Amino acid sequence: MSAGEPKAQARVNSALDWYHGNVRLHAAGLSWHRVVGKNMKQPVSEGQAKQHVAGMQTTFQTLEQFWLAKSPFLAGNEISIADLLHCCELDQLGLLDGADQGPTLQELLEPFPKVQQWMSTVAQSTDPHWKTVSAFLHKVAQRGKDRKVEASQSKL
Repeated sequence: MSAGEPKAQARVNSALDWYHGNVRLHAAGLSWHRVVGKNMKQPVSEGQAKQHVAGMQTTFQTLEQFWLAKSPFLAGNEISIADLLHCCELDQLGLLDGADQGPTLQELLEPFPKVQQWMSTVAQSTDPHWKTVSAFLHKVAQRGKDRKVEASQSKL
């Protein structure tokens, strides 16, 4: 996107504004109440977690049907800072894979093929940097999955 594309810049700005009250609100809230807060022995609320699950479903639906309806990226045919910000936040939902109860990130994404493709395209378009930046997060998420497996095996 070049400086001479005011419509594309306006769409980036709009996506960045929308992010805070939707993607950030629900992804961070869900991660807190299902994983982070529990691991830090802080108060969490199952009711709020369920509200954030519903909020994430609505957020993914809006991404699918509005933001990604006509183009491969949020602001058009080129990747922008808005795509990076949204995908980084959504990638953190991988922590849910190690949560005591669902849904997992994959379960949340299942009904939204455009969102899945977009997240994959953003990651691929920014490699090797994407892998470098997200490596620690993925390591933590894997530890959570491993603990979950160990806990279920010890119950047998």
